[in-house]
This record gives sequence, structure tokens and C-alpha cells, in this order.
Amino acid sequence: MQIFAFYATKVHSKKKSKGTPLQKKKNFLPPFMIKNALESLSFLVKAIYGLFKSEKKGLTTHVNPLPLETSLHSNWDDFHNIRLLLFTKDNEDEEEEEPEKAKSKYLIKHNTKAQMERIIRATQEHICYEVEELEAEAFQQTGLFFFSLYLSFVLFFFWKKKKRVTSYLDKSGRVTPYSGGLIKVLSNGKIFEKAGVNISVQSGSVPASSLDRMASGHAKLKKLLVLQKKIYIYMYTYMLGDEKGNVEYFVSTVKSELHPWNPHAPSGHFCCNYFEFGDIDKSTGEFVCKVWWFNGESELSPAIIYEDDCAYFHRTLKQACELTHPSYYPRFKDWCDKHFFIPHRNETRGIGGIYFDDLTCNDDNVDEKERLVQFVKNCASAHVAAYIPLVRRHALQQYSAEEKEWQQLRRGRYVEFQLMHDRGNVLDTSKPRPNMESIFLSLPLTARWEYCRSPAHPFETIAEQVYSRPRDWLAPSSK
Repeated sequence: MQIFAFYATKVHSKKKSKGTPLQKKKNFLPPFMIKNALESLSFLVKAIYGLFKSEKKGLTTHVNPLPLETSLHSNWDDFHNIRLLLFTKDNEDEEEEEPEKAKSKYLIKHNTKAQMERIIRATQEHICYEVEELEAEAFQQTGLFFFSLYLSFVLFFFWKKKKRVTSYLDKSGRVTPYSGGLIKVLSNGKIFEKAGVNISVQSGSVPASSLDRMASGHAKLKKLLVLQKKIYIYMYTYMLGDEKGNVEYFVSTVKSELHPWNPHAPSGHFCCNYFEFGDIDKSTGEFVCKVWWFNGESELSPAIIYEDDCAYFHRTLKQACELTHPSYYPRFKDWCDKHFFIPHRNETRGIGGIYFDDLTCNDDNVDEKERLVQFVKNCASAHVAAYIPLVRRHALQQYSAEEKEWQQLRRGRYVEFQLMHDRGNVLDTSKPRPNMESIFLSLPLTARWEYCRSPAHPFETIAEQVYSRPRDWLAPSSK
């Protein structure tokens, strides 16, 4: 019952060259968008039906947190079987021609790009579905019948005032057929002040010199670039890049930033990237990947600390990590505490989660790469399972003006980290023509700064203590 992508979705090409597949398909409308349009109608029907059953009361609130209900309305796997790929190419033709190659190992090794498009799109659809279910539940409780009935029609016909969807599809380089993305944003909802989920698939070529900064955290890429410089001086050949010094690349990304209204409900952040860098084989004209890795993060930023919430969030992520390797959670948890640290404040942005980078293996180790792909799937599914129940628990909890003010101050810390210390945003803003709307997508709708502000209430003092010293939330003393 989604309504993120169901009205006037625009698909356009920035490079309008003649004869592109996009121009030949005059009525380019992917099946998943048609499906979403039908689901928007079901939202209206369900909302009106719920109004007939609901009592004639306002929005029901509660003083204390609700019991933690961990069930969701959907499963991540429900959205994974996407038949139409928008940006990458599947191996279906090769499977028909060479049945002996139609094995999972073969597909993982040779078609990770298509696998990642399915993963990021499934993650976006899953998050949006759960967000819409929370919004629908709150909407069904709102107001008197006739007023709510009026709101339901306003919601249906003018939903785009609150929700915006931007999609773009560009003719790409030689790595993938297309580059593009789909950005879904909700503002001023019933539960969420702002919710944004963005996916993008990009490919093309970049100068090898621009990768020096990125190579600092990636051993194999750094090694290739160093060898390139040495060999170039003496032999005039390249280990990575063509004769002009350009490197072909592929990047797929999903990024989610959710900011609820209620200060008792935490903000949630999830991001996952897959990178490939390589060259074009002159004899075949095909892309040859020389270095690849996964990067990802799942983090919780509450304004008011509930220790059982924090423990549940970390426990869910730990269970997902242990499906792949028992050392992943403690390693990635510590990495997350360091990554989301705000140096000029000497504190963390939130209560942590997991963060990983340069997650790779040898190219001939297909089984290990398959495990890493599965790990990414587990993380995407686990983040929704870890975060959405916390929002449901606190979304309608009563709060004071002081608690709302504190939330706005913590949102200010969120903004500071995103604009000053987030590596991806810093790199994006340094580009000649950065997409500022995409960069600002992660920011909350409102934030607050005060001069020389010190904790004024017990809940503020507790939060400050948590942010100043990362904690093991699964230790017996933290439960």
C-alpha cells in the first residue's frame, strides 16, 4: 500500500541522443510503477474503510512507550524478485544459450551489478512500504468522520504536495546500459516529519587522479594506482585506466534517512554502496573489473534514550551479522562508533549501529563473494526490522515542549555531521555541478542551534552521557 511513487512520476533523459532505447519506447512506464499506481488506489479504499470502523475521536496518544512489537507488514524478500531491470542487464540470454553456466556462482561472479540493482530497489520498496503503513495507521485514527473523509480525498488528489518522486534515466557508458536513480521523499506526514529513500546506479569514466583520495581506505585500489604511477614512468603503461588515464567505474547506492515528528521516536539512517573500477578490454569491448568492494552503514540517532530500544536495535543487527561471520558485529560496531563521531563536538551523532567499508575478497573466491552479497541483503532487511518497530512504539507517545526542543538541538548535530564530516557528502559537494537536492535529502526538515546550550533536564543529561562515550548495548549492564 505504497504512495511514494504513484503520482506523476517523471522519467526523462538528460542526453537526448537519437535512437536511444528510451526514446523508442514512447510509453516508458516500468511495471513496478503501474503496480504502485494501483496500490495508491488501495490506500484510499483502505483509509475510507478504516474511517467507518474507527471511533469518532482524535489521534489516540499514550503517555508511556507501547510494548515493543517486532512484526512488520512485509518481508524484504517480497520486493526482491524484480523482473524489469532499469539500469543494468541480466544474464537471462546467457542462461538460455549455455545452461551449464546458469548457476548461482556464475551469476554472482559475472552479474553482481544486476544483483545490486535488485537489492537496492527491493530495499527502497521495503522501507517505503513500511513507512506508508505507519502513515496509514495514523491517518485512520484522525478526526471526525466527515472531516477525515474530506482529508482522504485531499490526500489522494493532492498527495504530491507532501510526497515527491524524482526518477531519471541517462544513456550510460560501456559498463551498464543506463545510469539513473529514483528518489522518494515524504514531508509533513502524520508520523514522519521527513523521510527520504534514494537509489542510484551510476557508471562512466573518471580520471585516475581523482581516485587518490578514495584509495586511502581501499588497499587493492591503492596498490593498483601506485603500480600505475611507477610503471607509467618507466614503461608508459597503466595497471588501471586507459592511455588517457581514465578509469571505468560502476556504483550502485541505496540511502535512507527517516526523521519522525515525535522526539521519543529515533531518526534512522541506512546506506549501502557497491563499487567496481576497471578497464575496457580492447579486443572484446567489455568492461573488466579489477577492484570492487561493498560499503554500508546502519545507524540510530535518538534524541531521548531508551536503553531497551538501543539494545533491540543492536541485537537485531548482530543477528544479521552473525549469519555471515561472528566477528562482523563487534568489528563493524566499533567502526560505526568511530565513523559517526563529530570531532568538533567530541561526541557521536547517535548510539551507533554497524559500519563497514572495503568489504571484498579475491576475484576467484566466488563462494566468498556470494556470502558478501548475502550479507548485504541481510543488513538491508535487518535495518528495517530493527528500526520500524521503534518508530511504531513511540510515534504517538505524548511529549513536552522541552523534549521537542531537545530533539531539534540533536537534529542540529545531525546536520553538522552530514555537511561537515560525512565523506560521501563532502566528495559530492566538491564536484563541479553537485546535485544539492540529493545531498540535502538526508537532512531533517527542521533543526535548532542555541548559543552555549547546556543540558537543562535529566533526559538531556542522560543523552549527553551516551553520546560522549560509546557503549556496548548488548553487555549485561546495558540491558
